[in-house]
Amino acid sequence: MDIENQICHSISTNPNIGIIKIDKNFKIVYVNSKFCDLIGYNEKNLIGLSPIDFLLDEYKDFIHQQKNQIRKDKQNLPFERGWKKKDGSILYTLNSGKPVRAKDGSFDGAIIILIDITKHKQNEKRIEEERNRMQKFQSIGLLAGGLAHDFNNSLVGILGNIQLLEMSKNLIDEQWEILSDLKDSTLKAEKLVKKFLTFSKGGKPIKKPEDILNIVDESAKKSLRTSAIRYQCSVENVIPLINIDKDQIQQMLSALLINAKESMVKGGLIKISLTTVEIDDLGSIPLSSGKYLRIIIEDSGIGISETNNEQIFDLFYSTKMEGRGLGLPVSLSIVQNHGGHIKFSSKEGVGSIFYIYLPLEKEIVEKPQISHDICMDEYCSVLLMDDNDDIHKFLRRVFKKLDIPMDSAYGGVETIEKYKKLLSSKNPYSLIIMDLTIPGGLGGKETIKSLLKIDPKVKVIVSSGYSNDPILSNYQDYGFVDVLSKPYTIENLKQVLSKYIKKSFS
Repeated sequence: MDIENQICHSISTNPNIGIIKIDKNFKIVYVNSKFCDLIGYNEKNLIGLSPIDFLLDEYKDFIHQQKNQIRKDKQNLPFERGWKKKDGSILYTLNSGKPVRAKDGSFDGAIIILIDITKHKQNEKRIEEERNRMQKFQSIGLLAGGLAHDFNNSLVGILGNIQLLEMSKNLIDEQWEILSDLKDSTLKAEKLVKKFLTFSKGGKPIKKPEDILNIVDESAKKSLRTSAIRYQCSVENVIPLINIDKDQIQQMLSALLINAKESMVKGGLIKISLTTVEIDDLGSIPLSSGKYLRIIIEDSGIGISETNNEQIFDLFYSTKMEGRGLGLPVSLSIVQNHGGHIKFSSKEGVGSIFYIYLPLEKEIVEKPQISHDICMDEYCSVLLMDDNDDIHKFLRRVFKKLDIPMDSAYGGVETIEKYKKLLSSKNPYSLIIMDLTIPGGLGGKETIKSLLKIDPKVKVIVSSGYSNDPILSNYQDYGFVDVLSKPYTIENLKQVLSKYIKKSFS
């Protein structure tokens, strides 16, 4: 047995290595069983052909250069190749070539050793696709966040003025009907804006320790209440409190459950399971090592083809005629904003499964609520800092009905001056409602720093429809006493005011 055949025989004993031996014309004269298994052809199909016949087109461009390198014994570094398998799928290998010399030293062929790296390449592809998806979300988020901020300001005035009209006693039946339709349309617009906000940094979760079991149960009952679809929830171990934004997680669960419901045209059972799992950062799930809550939602619906599994989280992608393609990409953003991960698998005619992973903190310590003195004086007044004049007009009407004086400021500098001026008077401001973002001016984050230096007991409520800072979820850390997220209703406003002003708001 010559030295080349000895090499082939020796390496062939390794079950993970494929071997191709070619002659001086680069025709295959030998393949081992491992390579046959990898590419799907038997030895008889391969002998006499060129390896080039099985390469993907994008890898053929370099073949002549590598032929010369192998001939000159310069092929020292491993090289990557993509092959067309018999079943139409793709095989990726890491190769190393060694020339075979005739007795006179001339090139007489080569031995090519191959290692299967298909799974590694697929993981690389998934990571790249995920990176591209995130970049797309970020671009959309910047646009959506800016638009949502302006739109939420408008919604405050629209929704608020509708509610003010509802307080009127002089409307006829037809006017009440029109007003009701206007309110319904406005609330639908509010929900749509919230979905787009999730793509932006303004969709940052406002986290608190929550009982996830109750949230799952509430979401399932609400999402499935008008259908014949049943659900079954199982818990594998003790589930601790989890630090999440309840509204966002409910939105995510509802979207997944509605997606499952709509796919189950013949009815059936949705299975929901919860358990805690340990994640290893060397595994297939792209998360840091640690403890996670895993929620599995499994349906027996019509499913989708496996080739479309990667597309379902794309914005506006939908397999349903009536679908807007927003629910699933929003759900992905919510989970990612919580530091988690979501996986999906589906088979046409079989059903779909969602795997949601949310991080569990080692120990959740609830922040103590900071108590603030309620205004006990008969005279209480509010200072509003906002750059939107429609909000000033609306709140003036509201505070007039509530019999509470309101003053206006349109930026941080004006707010500081007005508060400082009245602080030493008999009737200082009892409360400030402050917009977080003032385009071209001093916003809430900077303004409250100055106010706290002037008066450490100042009571400021932060209000925003969009923010690229985590202030709304950690408002107390910045000195605010409460949050009023836009768009808010008159009832939302009353609930917040009642905490700091001793007055009946019936």
